[in-house]
Amino acid sequence: MKRYGKKKWRRCVADVVEKLAAGLEPDDVVLGGGNVKFLKTMPAKCRAGDNANAFKGGFRLWEDGPMYSATQKPHAVSAGGSRPMDKSRAVGK
Repeated sequence: MKRYGKKKWRRCVADVVEKLAAGLEPDDVVLGGGNVKFLKTMPAKCRAGDNANAFKGGFRLWEDGPMYSATQKPHAVSAGGSRPMDKSRAVGK
């Protein structure tokens, strides 16, 4: 945001969300992070979420078994600031 300014940053966020949604076809895109408050309006099919939800989603990715069957699509995609976590670092491991 500092590099591009708020106006251009907002356009970049909208562009990334549009491409993410087109590629993954989620029902819902959850945007997290401290800068989400600087969006004037949320992109289509988006909602603001808490960063804690990104961690929950990350842990779900590492659970044993498929998240969904081959004929279903995921219900939400988190676009928070979390990095993929090494399974060995998961809570309780």
